[in-house]
Amino acid sequence: MVFKPSTQGARMRSNRLNVSVVLLCSALAGVFWGCGISSKKLNAAEQQIAALQQQGVADSLLSEARVLLVQAKSANQLGKGTLAKTSYDSLESLLAKAQTTFGATTAECKPLVESIRQSVSQKKLALTGLHLREADSLIAALDATIAKNDWPVAKAMALSLDTAVSVLIKNEQLSKEIKPKLIGLWTNTTKHKEEGVNAIEKKTFLFSKDGTVSISEEMNGQTNPSLKEDWKFESKGTYDVKGDTVFINVLKEKCLKQTYQYLKGKAWVKDQKPTYDSTITNGKKDRYMAFDYLKETFQKK
Repeated sequence: MVFKPSTQGARMRSNRLNVSVVLLCSALAGVFWGCGISSKKLNAAEQQIAALQQQGVADSLLSEARVLLVQAKSANQLGKGTLAKTSYDSLESLLAKAQTTFGATTAECKPLVESIRQSVSQKKLALTGLHLREADSLIAALDATIAKNDWPVAKAMALSLDTAVSVLIKNEQLSKEIKPKLIGLWTNTTKHKEEGVNAIEKKTFLFSKDGTVSISEEMNGQTNPSLKEDWKFESKGTYDVKGDTVFINVLKEKCLKQTYQYLKGKAWVKDQKPTYDSTITNGKKDRYMAFDYLKETFQKK
């Protein structure tokens, strides 16, 4: 009697073989792809980057670390354990380097910055007015950088600040020499006369000892072939001297008259503008001029 192999048994043996192959492939995949980096390590690295940034480590040192962190996380999610580990190892090395570099930079720069900052605080005692205002502004900028622990930038700023304050001290001395010479009435009368122009312009500046200034400006006559002007303005405000430059803060402006005539065809058409007395709060009328310009252009009475 001849026995034939059971077709059902053969199919069962084949199914068992297929299952074994699948399990083997899964195990091999685990070996090659499953060795990722734990979320705990990745979270710790992310916290370390944040801490270094808070300490003031420059973004230029941390930007690559952030890229490696994203690569490690993405590789983990895709099951690419080898790539995740490679990215994490590079990230770990980079963070250690950033910490070491920052520590060395801080050790080098911080004492110098703090020394200059203390020295500048003493130097600025010699400053007043506009010179002191500028020094305070520069010091505030340095303090903001120190607060960020950005010591390389703070070092450059501190060195620049030290030079700037020394210049401001010299300018302060120059301004003290100019201020007494400035006090008094300065006048300028200019006659504009050429083809199609015939006008007289007058300006006066009255600088007082109390730091106030009164200004008068007027124009009368033909200022171009098709325009005639007749106006007068008076301004009041305060002044200060920075180095050799006079800065005027206009607080009030009064228009006494302003009449214009425009040539239309062969006839002059009058345009009478309203007068006013205004308070100025936005600095739009402020002006400045070098003391040498004042001496060359105006006559002191």
